[in-house]
Amino acid sequence: MEPRANMAPHVGEPTERISLHISCKNLKDLDIITASDPICYFYIEDASSPGEWALYGETEQIENNLNPQFVTYFEINYYFERLQRVKFEIFDVDSSRLERIGNFETTIGKIMGSVKNSLTGELTMPGKTKSRGVITICAEKVSSINDIIYFGLDVTNLKSNKGFLCGSDSPFVYIERQRSEDHNEFLRIIQIEPVIGTLNPTWRNLKFEVKEICNGDLKCKLIFKVCSWRNSGHHKFYGSFETCLEEILQGRREFNICDTNNNPINDSKKQMSMCTIEDFKIEERASFYDFLQSEWKINLSVCVDFTKSNGRITKPTSLHFLDPSGKKMNDYQNAIRQVGNILEAYDYNQKYPCYGFGGIPNDSGWKKASHCFNLNGQDQPEADGVNGILEAYQFSLLNCQLFQPTKFGPCLRKTIDYVKEHIEEKMYHVLLILTDGNIHDMKQTKNYIVEASHYPISIIIVGLGENSFDLMVELDGDDVVLKNSRGRATRRDIVQFVKFNDFKGQSSQALAEEVLEEVPEQVVSYLYQNKVNLEVD
Repeated sequence: MEPRANMAPHVGEPTERISLHISCKNLKDLDIITASDPICYFYIEDASSPGEWALYGETEQIENNLNPQFVTYFEINYYFERLQRVKFEIFDVDSSRLERIGNFETTIGKIMGSVKNSLTGELTMPGKTKSRGVITICAEKVSSINDIIYFGLDVTNLKSNKGFLCGSDSPFVYIERQRSEDHNEFLRIIQIEPVIGTLNPTWRNLKFEVKEICNGDLKCKLIFKVCSWRNSGHHKFYGSFETCLEEILQGRREFNICDTNNNPINDSKKQMSMCTIEDFKIEERASFYDFLQSEWKINLSVCVDFTKSNGRITKPTSLHFLDPSGKKMNDYQNAIRQVGNILEAYDYNQKYPCYGFGGIPNDSGWKKASHCFNLNGQDQPEADGVNGILEAYQFSLLNCQLFQPTKFGPCLRKTIDYVKEHIEEKMYHVLLILTDGNIHDMKQTKNYIVEASHYPISIIIVGLGENSFDLMVELDGDDVVLKNSRGRATRRDIVQFVKFNDFKGQSSQALAEEVLEEVPEQVVSYLYQNKVNLEVD
């Protein structure tokens, strides 16, 4: 078998995977009575279209705080040889609108080239120079360790710090991690939600990645800060304690909660304020890199929507319109090309089963739509490479009648059955569904997705056109856990939905990056849940 190292995409490999941690000081206050409620939006410039910015992500909103330390951070690839322009926009969040506090533009190179990879700059309004606060961006290399930490926290005998009109005590916890480059600098990495109305809060079933907690360094110093939530944003400090994962692993599980001078705190009854770490364990998980280095393979299959709702193919407004000159691809062709080009580097034989649904093949003799027919019109559905997929797609367009209704079920059933038949062959299957969003077998589709979550399958749905795609968002299951008709939930998250129009005008890799972002974690979750031991040379 060809080594996986020789099957990597033919693009520049990132120098590092880094995380960007954001904090601000002395923000301009845009509120009259209270302080601003800042949030940070992070943008990356499209390298192929200078001046065009793509939103990469946003932090949490922090209420009434002009010196925010955002817990949410951004992981990106850092390329030493590329000019990677980035932009940070800080807004004050009001009930009905966002009011800009200021912007800061820089490059990843400048951040990485700064002392301790920490860059501080002035926030300004576009086209202005007057400072509206200071922003600091700290970059850290992301550890490749993939282990998971589980634990609970029992905090007892906190000393009440509620004041007049401050309401009840509502403890919550910040976890801060020491930066490897500077023993005196800490990054706020996790916020554990408040427990309302108690001085003896308990948190159970906490789960985080080890690299999130300590960036892979078990000796890294951690500070657990226990605070009381205040709606004003000025959270009251109970106390803190220091430890590291190595110390906890060695058996120390009880800690005195201390004040800022490191003196133990006690409550009104002179009982010590304590924190006990319960049910602590670290579970090893293989990484996606380990998967690629093992004997496991990736297999891609494609399903294309041939229903009437896409529009008659002879009309330029149709999603299936074929440019007579052949110079311009339609949205279906673009999606196939952009996603396929990435996965082609990993597919073990570059032979892709390709199916259509919702159409009537001309040579079938059918009068009703087929919901799973071979795209190439042959007895075997495999196409050779991405170009083969595009050829099979065009063949079906010219030899198929668009019909109705839209059903995902038969293609899902065929994929599940194929995977079950070849389960011993160590293949992970990525099913790409291209659709305009209408679906008429939602119940059956949910049932099949729940079933598929038990097998080595990921499902990527790309929505084309201007439909609302509410049902596709529901299948994605990011907001509400997907369940079948019997109320059984998916064993793991295997569906990723992306709307194609959100990426028009961006670089050719933007869609593929968004579509495939969750696949490595889905692969790892399958291996972990099924206790698959990878054989890596």
